[in-house]
Amino acid sequence: PLPVKTELHLALALGREKGRVKAEVVRVQEPSWRCVGGVGIAFKEFGSGTKQLLSDYIAGAAKGSAELDTPEL
Repeated sequence: PLPVKTELHLALALGREKGRVKAEVVRVQEPSWRCVGGVGIAFKEFGSGTKQLLSDYIAGAAKGSAELDTPEL
């Protein structure tokens, strides 16, 4: 797993749109017989237009837009 405080530069796919974010690992879950390992992240910075993209996505989700189906990656 990634160590806590590791910085990540990620693409955030929302519907058919994509934005950029900088995130930091804040929690690490070690794998065990009961669960899959993973990390928890916190967004630290948003790329140009990403905050607006996120706001629009949330507003559209509240309206039940079909455009917000699972994105094709």
